[in-house]
Amino acid sequence: MVLLLLALAAAPAAPANAPSCVTQMNRPQLDSLVKKLHAMPALSSRVDAASAAFLTTPYVNDPLGEGPGAKPDPDPTVRYDGVDCVTYVEEVLALSQAPSIDEAEKLLQHIRYIGDQVAYTDRNHFMESEWIPSNEKKGFVKNVTAQVGGADVIHDVRTFTPEQWKARSDALQLESLPENRRPLGKFDLVALPLDKVEAHAAAIPEGSIVVVAHKSDDKTSNRYSHLGFVVRHDGQVYVRHASSLKKQVIEDTLAEFVAKNRKYKDWPVSGFVFLQPLAPAMGAKSASAQ
Repeated sequence: MVLLLLALAAAPAAPANAPSCVTQMNRPQLDSLVKKLHAMPALSSRVDAASAAFLTTPYVNDPLGEGPGAKPDPDPTVRYDGVDCVTYVEEVLALSQAPSIDEAEKLLQHIRYIGDQVAYTDRNHFMESEWIPSNEKKGFVKNVTAQVGGADVIHDVRTFTPEQWKARSDALQLESLPENRRPLGKFDLVALPLDKVEAHAAAIPEGSIVVVAHKSDDKTSNRYSHLGFVVRHDGQVYVRHASSLKKQVIEDTLAEFVAKNRKYKDWPVSGFVFLQPLAPAMGAKSASAQ
């Protein structure tokens, strides 16, 4: 936070009527925001500032696609007037790492897709089997759950079957994916249990992505439901996330976020997964350098 304040103090003063939320920014203003972010030396500070710029942005379910005319999802490839929990995280990562708005939007597609092709079949549809492994491989994130939780983490190994694929709530929407793109195989979920999260709060790297992980269910292959960013200010730890209940990007204290996730009775939460953002060119370097 100190680095963030120093970087903002060094930046030219914004006009008194300059918008603070991305929904109100025109393209030159978005470009100016990205350039200010790029001037901050620490990636964690850039993530903090970029995620704050989305506060109050409306929640829109599945707002991004492959563009007009594309099938089966013709939604725009980028927009700033609405996010869901995943696109919020993706857009913050892109804006916090690029030198310009044009480059940020190119980077966004690199985060959203397995390869370089913007195509529905190449999108990272599944958090556990695609989004996390793909972006770990590209150097955008590092799974630090074990580092945060130490001996308190739990392991939940599951083998996802074709039958579980068919039972997914979104199976009909995604049935056009080829079989080799479906979330099949063995996966080890490493999570920090809810009742241990607050005790390990100090160990969560600033700007980390928190992912809500649910207990295994034989009827579905989906174990992740929500994600956001862990930030600190005013002596407290917060989670910024795009809330489908509040219909906008909000900020909860970590304690409030944990309490909300205790309320899932039909699909209990087993714990949180923590991913530390990394700069792509620095993905092979130590996370401690960020």
